[in-house]
Amino acid sequence: MALGIYTCLRTRAGGGQVSAPCGDKDIELTLGRLHQLIGGKDNLEIALDIYTRLRSRAAGGQTNTPCNDKEIELALGRLLQTIGGTNNLKMALDIFTRLRTRAARGQANIPCEDKEIELALGRLLQTMGGTENLRKAWDILTQLRTQAAGGQANTPCEDKEIELFLGRHLQVLGGTEHQRTALDIFTRLRTLMAGGPGCAPGQPVDE
Repeated sequence: MALGIYTCLRTRAGGGQVSAPCGDKDIELTLGRLHQLIGGKDNLEIALDIYTRLRSRAAGGQTNTPCNDKEIELALGRLLQTIGGTNNLKMALDIFTRLRTRAARGQANIPCEDKEIELALGRLLQTMGGTENLRKAWDILTQLRTQAAGGQANTPCEDKEIELFLGRHLQVLGGTEHQRTALDIFTRLRTLMAGGPGCAPGQPVDE
C-alpha cells in the first residue's frame, strides 16, 4: 500500500510519467528508503538507482561524485552498508568519513558536532567488525555519550538512541563484563520508559 502511495505521488510530481524520476527530492528519498526497507535484490537496486541519480543531480550532473547534500549522502551510505560486501562497505566508509571531515571544518579523523553523522559512522564501523573498527566505534559512542551527559564520562545520558547503540555495541564486543554493562543500560532505559504516563512499573514497554 505504501509503495502504491509513493509511486502515485512520484507519477503526479513527474507530470504523469509512470516509473520515471520526478524533481521532488523528498518523494524520491522516501521511495528509495521504502524500497530499501522492503529489501531483496531488485528493490535494493531500485533504491541505489534513485540515490545515485539524486546525487548526480545535486553534484551538477557529475556521476560518481560526492554532493553537498548531507541527506542524500547519508541515504546512499546507509544503502551501501545494507547491500554489504567489501567494496560497498568501503564506499560507505568514504562517504561517512567525508561528511564527518566536512562537518568538522576540514579536520580529518576528528569528531564533529553532528550526532547523525557520528552515529552513522559508528554503526558502519560496527558492521565492518574487527578489533580496530570496533574500537573506533566504541570511541565514537563514548564521546557522544559523554557529550550528551554534559561532559561527564562513564555516565548515562538521556539520549535513548545513544544509550541503545552503546548497549548493542557492548553485546557485539562480548564478554561477561560487557554483557553485564549492556544489561544495566537496557534495564535503566526500560525503567525510565516505564515511568511514563500510563505505564506501570515492570510493564513491558516498546523500544
